[in-house]
Amino acid sequence: MKPFPLLAVAFTAALTVTAHATVEAAPVAAPKAPPPGPVALAMTAMAQELSAASPSSMPLPQRLDALAHFQFSPATAARLRAIYGTTPPWTIQRVPAAGTGAGTAGAIGYRGILAPLHFKDADGGTVDWDALVLDIAAGADGRSASFSGAWPQLASTDKTLRVTVRDMKVAGQQQRSSDNLWFGHATVDIAGVVFEPVGSGPRMALEGIRAEQHALDQRQGIELGYQVSVRRIGVGGDGVDNFRFATRVTGIDRQMMLELQEYSESKARAASDPGVSLEAKKAALMPLLKTMARGAVRSGTALEIDELGASFHGQALRANGRVGLEGAVAADADSPAALLKKLVASLHVKAPMALLREVSKTLAEVQVRAKNQGKADPQAVAQLAGSINDIALGKMVSSGMVRVDGDMLVSDIEYSAARGGLRVNGKAMTLPTVPAMPAFASASPQMMQARRIDERCALPDYPQDVIEADAPLSLTMRMLVKADGSVRNVVLVAPSNQPAYDQAVLKAAARCVYIPALRNGQPADAPVVWKVVREAGTSRP
Repeated sequence: MKPFPLLAVAFTAALTVTAHATVEAAPVAAPKAPPPGPVALAMTAMAQELSAASPSSMPLPQRLDALAHFQFSPATAARLRAIYGTTPPWTIQRVPAAGTGAGTAGAIGYRGILAPLHFKDADGGTVDWDALVLDIAAGADGRSASFSGAWPQLASTDKTLRVTVRDMKVAGQQQRSSDNLWFGHATVDIAGVVFEPVGSGPRMALEGIRAEQHALDQRQGIELGYQVSVRRIGVGGDGVDNFRFATRVTGIDRQMMLELQEYSESKARAASDPGVSLEAKKAALMPLLKTMARGAVRSGTALEIDELGASFHGQALRANGRVGLEGAVAADADSPAALLKKLVASLHVKAPMALLREVSKTLAEVQVRAKNQGKADPQAVAQLAGSINDIALGKMVSSGMVRVDGDMLVSDIEYSAARGGLRVNGKAMTLPTVPAMPAFASASPQMMQARRIDERCALPDYPQDVIEADAPLSLTMRMLVKADGSVRNVVLVAPSNQPAYDQAVLKAAARCVYIPALRNGQPADAPVVWKVVREAGTSRP
């Protein structure tokens, strides 16, 4: 584990992620992401060379002094000059440790500054950011460090999206162990991130973002923890509040972490060497994966989900759980299939029934507005919301996916191959099958099918002679469900042997009301096929 305050990591991690996520942004439904642009390529190349030039075995002050005078390869230097006009685009210099604001006793102070950037590429995309300032206090013995930094604003625009990040701050402290692993904590606070489509589309804004990371050296193994919270996630005129995800990986094998550190450094060196093929890089990864598996079996590594939740209109959903291995032995580490059979997972989910009502009300309002030229009649919204809520609740409870506990909806989800697979609230469930790739690729990933509201769709009773003879009967219809939930163009595809009944069914189906299909979150017209099959002993569909 390299230290958090390493300038190469602090700069390039933020810049590479930002460049890829913003300059190269594409519409959600785009089948293929565009190739990396000049800023992403320059920042990635810079990250690779800086990481390769700073091995963890070197004391931190020496590493920072080396980076202050680092010379990039001609190819990377050319990419940096193309976007900055100069190279390197940052400076690192020694300053009084007290002036860094990161106060470590007896420390050597450093200040790193990434210069502002104002870049426009040939396609009209832009990247703009203020200067990033990072203060580091490195222990003279190279075994401790603290840091703090600020990035006031960065923004980028391409043909589809503009992203703005406002007021980012980082801070943390670390200590180095005798075997050169770093332990400590780090935080990142961001006042806000805004995603604004160029042209039409909803605006998305995240406010009050905080990410925390820790690495603890414990007797029973190493613990790595990660938490992220967002005060508000707004989309269009609505949103989710108090999103939080907190998780820990416990019981991590120490030897595995040392090998992982060595691998990360060798990978960084290989990445900067154009002579190393992709196949060679993959081959180098396989032994590490086996080492990680053996370490997990030996140390009882587990993923603890301490909290996953958010609130919608004041109603909060919360979940917690655990993923680990049960009964695994050393030999299982050499076989992914054998290891998967020893996997056990549990998740406890709890939400108030009022949350389902709020979601139903929001869906109903969207559909009523789509039907009435943007107007939401309160009575129509209430009626449709009630139907959506009742249908959803009935199906979730009857299927066993949730149970009602007072005014709460609860799901206890467990998975264990050794104990029969997936169970929800004690009931065995079949895992959904993954469709074949060609069929999956041809389907719209942003399409939700129309759903019939049974309370507003009554078909006539079966003919009396069919009921008396308890005879079979089946027919198939095809129809178009409009974006407002109404039905058009009902056609009989496969008739029964009861022509009069078929016509009565067609007329009734034309009066049905549906929850319309959603395409990219908006109500849309969609075809529906409905097959009516009589079950023995029944008098009506």
